[in-house]
Amino acid sequence: MDLVLLHVPEPDDVWVCDLFPVPRHRRRADRAWLAVLARAEKLPLHPILLPFILFVLWINITTISSFHPDISDLKLGNTMKAVIYTTFVYCLINTRHRIEALLIVICASLGYLALKGAAFTIATGGGHQVMGPMGTFIEDRNALAMVLAMVIPLARYISLHAGSKVIRMLALGLMLCCAVSILGTQSRGGLLSLMVVGFWLIMMSRRRVSILIACVIMGGFAISFMPQSWKDRMSTIETYDQDASAQGRLDMWRYAMELTEDRPFTGGGFRIFTMRDVAAQYLPPGMWLRASHSIYFEVLGEHGYVGLFLFIWLIATGLVTLQEVKRIARNDTELIWARDLAQMGQASIVCFMVGGAFLEVAFAEIFLHLMALSAILHRVVQADLASRTTVERDRLTGAILTPTPQPAE
Repeated sequence: MDLVLLHVPEPDDVWVCDLFPVPRHRRRADRAWLAVLARAEKLPLHPILLPFILFVLWINITTISSFHPDISDLKLGNTMKAVIYTTFVYCLINTRHRIEALLIVICASLGYLALKGAAFTIATGGGHQVMGPMGTFIEDRNALAMVLAMVIPLARYISLHAGSKVIRMLALGLMLCCAVSILGTQSRGGLLSLMVVGFWLIMMSRRRVSILIACVIMGGFAISFMPQSWKDRMSTIETYDQDASAQGRLDMWRYAMELTEDRPFTGGGFRIFTMRDVAAQYLPPGMWLRASHSIYFEVLGEHGYVGLFLFIWLIATGLVTLQEVKRIARNDTELIWARDLAQMGQASIVCFMVGGAFLEVAFAEIFLHLMALSAILHRVVQADLASRTTVERDRLTGAILTPTPQPAE
């Protein structure tokens, strides 16, 4: 899926220290990440690093203090793999060319799933649900729908600025495939994410009216194509409070809040929503455990109020950084690409915030990629301005200090 393939072996045995079990794969992941941070002189500094590093350190601390560290460790190990890759991306990508290469790889990888999903939806008339690849965090159709919605703004940037007409057309096709696949997942949260992204793209477009008309026509055609079962399911968005799955979400959210009343700082650790012995202390007898169904309650229940604060701080820093890029590039014709990418990045992050409010995907790789991308884009824009300032200063200095040639007598 990514530019660099970083393989960390799966755990096949466990090392036990005096206090708690620590799987070897987590120790390898932690050491690799700390080794990168230790080379501070090689690590480009940016304000987003502070909440990022603190958040990563905190989830390790909450795993140590978890009710069952051995259960929490597997999710921490998977999270640390994504953290390591994100850190390397942050260090290695430092030009516009590399940024766009990363975007193309992400879009191409997820675009394959979008193409399959769109073909399946059309072939079955929308009568069956599109699912993600097994064994991944997007195996769940709701998570797949949200991620595909996050890809749409990135594909839109490629369609605007790719040098090749073929790539631009492929990016537009990818956007269409993502939209059809999202409808095919029959995910209400996915439909909401798609609507958020569509609204954002329309508002950011220079041709709002024409794009709005095109979206209405295409949306109407797509909805008319979907079967009645899809329409019936989407209509329950208005009566979500009467839905059994919605009631289950509310129960898990209450569980997270009651748990953090007893452990406000550290929460219960990774995978607290699967620990039946812990849940039995807070849930009524006979109530089934479910996923947290919210990135916010996921982080709250697993890592406490401190973890939730660091998580929101990280997201806010990413959004503010992209807003600063838009401000810098607003009237600079050479940085139109950066302004557009900042707008598309914000759209993807907002999609994550809205769609993730009903999903347990707080540590999705694409979210970490976007946080790194916001800082990288800011660095590249600042470096571009600094280089132009230096060239201009050298030109003026040369004009002043170099004596004007005198005509020969």
